[in-house]
Amino acid sequence: MELCHLCRNIPFHNLPPLPDAHNSGSLLRLGPPRLILIKPPLSNRGDHSEKFGFQHHQDLESLKKSALKCNLCALIYQEVELFIWDVHNAQRGGSNGRSHANEKPKRYRFQITHRGLDQDGFVVWTDGRKKDVWPVAGFGLCVEHDTDLLSTEFRGRIVETDASSSMSLQCATQWVQQCDHYHEECRPGITRAPLPSRVLDVGHSSSDTIRLWETRGASGSYTTLSYIWGKAPQFTTTAATLNARKEGIPFDALSKAMQDAVVITRRMGIQYLWVDAVCIIQGDATDWQRESGRMGDIYANSYLTISAAGGRDTSQGCFVPRPSRNYTEFDYTTQNGVTGQLSVYPVPVLRALRTLRFDYLKMESEPISERAWTLQERVLTCRTLFYASDQMYFECRKHFLSEDGVLLEGRHFSVDMDTIKLVNARTQTANGKGMDTRELWDTVLNAYTPRNLTNPTDKLPAFSGMAARFEKIFDDKYLAGLWERRLIGDLLWTGGKGGAWPPPRYRAPSWSWAAVDHSQSPMTRYRQCKKLATILASDVTISGLNPFGEVSDGRITLRAPLIRVFVDPDPQKRWSKGVFGFTTHAGKSMKYTTSIAYDIDYETLQTLQLFAVLIGRDTLASPVILYPSLLVTPASGKGKDHYSRLAMFLVDEDALGDEKPNFNDQYPTFTLV
Repeated sequence: MELCHLCRNIPFHNLPPLPDAHNSGSLLRLGPPRLILIKPPLSNRGDHSEKFGFQHHQDLESLKKSALKCNLCALIYQEVELFIWDVHNAQRGGSNGRSHANEKPKRYRFQITHRGLDQDGFVVWTDGRKKDVWPVAGFGLCVEHDTDLLSTEFRGRIVETDASSSMSLQCATQWVQQCDHYHEECRPGITRAPLPSRVLDVGHSSSDTIRLWETRGASGSYTTLSYIWGKAPQFTTTAATLNARKEGIPFDALSKAMQDAVVITRRMGIQYLWVDAVCIIQGDATDWQRESGRMGDIYANSYLTISAAGGRDTSQGCFVPRPSRNYTEFDYTTQNGVTGQLSVYPVPVLRALRTLRFDYLKMESEPISERAWTLQERVLTCRTLFYASDQMYFECRKHFLSEDGVLLEGRHFSVDMDTIKLVNARTQTANGKGMDTRELWDTVLNAYTPRNLTNPTDKLPAFSGMAARFEKIFDDKYLAGLWERRLIGDLLWTGGKGGAWPPPRYRAPSWSWAAVDHSQSPMTRYRQCKKLATILASDVTISGLNPFGEVSDGRITLRAPLIRVFVDPDPQKRWSKGVFGFTTHAGKSMKYTTSIAYDIDYETLQTLQLFAVLIGRDTLASPVILYPSLLVTPASGKGKDHYSRLAMFLVDEDALGDEKPNFNDQYPTFTLV
């Protein structure tokens, strides 16, 4: 491939980074995915006389002309044209109707810097107003094979379109073997562990018969499969088929996801595989309760979890078709005189900047990240091999890897005790305080609550493995998703989408986040505010064998101010579905509207007796003093002084008037159910 003089002199293995002034600036997303603006801190604004990065073509016409002969310039110009299109679209208001006419490049003068977080690749920039800069294109760099001379300089390899190819499987095997040999922190994941109650014995080659084996306390190494059941026909074990599964299972009878997992497991040299659909007896409530309660240990003790991340159901499997990439190859010589062929390919700009860590680790675009059960399957396991829609990824306690060369130290959050110790050691602050595991709980919980469940009553069971781990960490009593020692503050969780009111089917007490979907942990300031409420008693009735799973009842008896409130008749306070304003008994309107956690219309809400449980008093918003509170209504069929939670809301002190509580008052006693 022919390169122009400028491109031949780009030091790809030693490009300058984005200057600190810009790297610490604000990142603004202006509608279209390509439109991202970096604004340095105000202290670093001024005339844009400072140059940064490697100076490429200094005007658009020069780049366009060079693109006729230089293939790399042609690739850059192709991305720049798409950027310019988005700029024009945003100036017209774009698809969302918002105009960003004042936000556009000052001139097209191009600079090149290293890709974010020391990843192989580069970012092409142009000037904005003052010291603002626009990343107009991002690119990754890789080589074709491990045998290429440049393979020691560049980590990435060309991503094959066939995920089941021998080259892809070899890459996966090398990742795992390197982890086995060199990662001390990952050792617990490779030692022999107690096997689950049942596993699939897959043998070692395609000629071996696959059998379901009841392990009876044996130990060994096994893999686990994380996948989406979906709506496709599922291969399962039932009481009627249990004996037949022990005799043998034809490979072709398995679903595609299971077939692929068998292939990968054998390639890793592991004999046993655990798949929930086959290793738990479907339709047997007792077996399901017992085995689902052990899932935390099953995934934590797994040698490797194989994630069919890109498949929307079990029929698509791990080896989903990958989109082909547009690679441009050219000869390149390093400063050390090593010459070889380098391949460049476009990447989304966000994946080329400092935000790439979150973009990669969260894997938000993958179907597997939409499902509730699969979160603990990732968080609890030591190592995961992801077969995503675009390429393979590997995550262990040390790092996160991709086929095309991304290497990120650390991993997505984990609740493994050894990992927490390691993270504490890496994140010591000046006062010697490590990571707050309570914050880790909130992070994991907030990632879990928006995820989807086929059976809503699985809300607690699908989180039970993580709850069991945190019980050991906290040394606290678990109460249907909340913790006894910080129960008052935990009651102030926010948001939620609970469906119809009253709920047609019980899945958790109304005071638990598990009663609804899409809730969020309480704000720290409200959790820590001076408390008016006192917990007198709390109790949960477990339904089944899993102590962290389904519950049939839950009660909290507390003493707290209980204030009668009413729906505000002002239509201006009902600006969105499910959002309402409220007044006190004195008729004073509250300053803030409230989102109800259930589908209740204004007319229905008017028929309910409503009360505010004032949990505490927050003075941080002074001069507006707020009372973080619960909106409750008498619980149907539960007797006197029993209430159901509808929402968390803020009551301002002005609205309380004469009903403002005194910390010395004797408050009523009642029960939340």
